[in-house]
Amino acid sequence: MDAQLQGADLLNAQLQGANLTGAQLQGVCLGYDSLNFKERIEQRTDKDTDSNNLKEQYQVLDDAQKSELITMLKTVGSPSAKKAIGRIESASEELDLSNAMTGTYSKKEADKWLKDYLAATKL
Repeated sequence: MDAQLQGADLLNAQLQGANLTGAQLQGVCLGYDSLNFKERIEQRTDKDTDSNNLKEQYQVLDDAQKSELITMLKTVGSPSAKKAIGRIESASEELDLSNAMTGTYSKKEADKWLKDYLAATKL
């Protein structure tokens, strides 16, 4: 499954071994956040995404942010990370939100994602 990371908030994300095949990384934030994946999913359960003013919520990566993300991905060293580096380097400076997915997800959906996430991280 391709990840859509347009406008994704990867604050303090651990990207080691991440499969970013097909990921769209426009507008990705590389700041600091103390929440892990599980906490973030639980925090957003049953909360509606603000589908209005999407462009105001996200920003295109500037060259320094792209370089920082590429540096992080180089430390991963996986084939998918190497492919992602090429996509980041060639990414448009235009933020395309035409395929952005908004809405809510239920506790049942979140529980399935967390179960899959925990199974994947135990490998």
